Amino acid sequence: MTGLIHVRARLGQHAEAYELAEELRARVTEDTEALYNLVCGYSLCASAVRQERKLDDMPADERTLYDQYLAAAIDTLRDAMKHGYNNLSALETDPDLAAIRETPEFASSLRDLKN
Repeated sequence: MTGLIHVRARLGQHAEAYELAEELRARVTEDTEALYNLVCGYSLCASAVRQERKLDDMPADERTLYDQYLAAAIDTLRDAMKHGYNNLSALETDPDLAAIRETPEFASSLRDLKN
């Protein structure tokens, strides 16, 4: 199902992708790989909303969605790490995570993982 989430987000269908991700997130609580893939899905949703625009150029409603998707990605990443996810290389290099890499919360999570 995470594959479908990723595809929908990449096609710009971020609302549908987010809804699927939320459904799966309710069922996945400790599977670190599934959680990681959900982080990627949420981040892809954020990228789909932003469309490479500057944050200041985004309409307020789209900025709200963008922030919502980023928050879901960060929360899910923290859950994955709490359950043992520790693939630092993937977090630093996976292109699906481009949107959340810009957040201070992501940087903080990486620092926690490195320590």
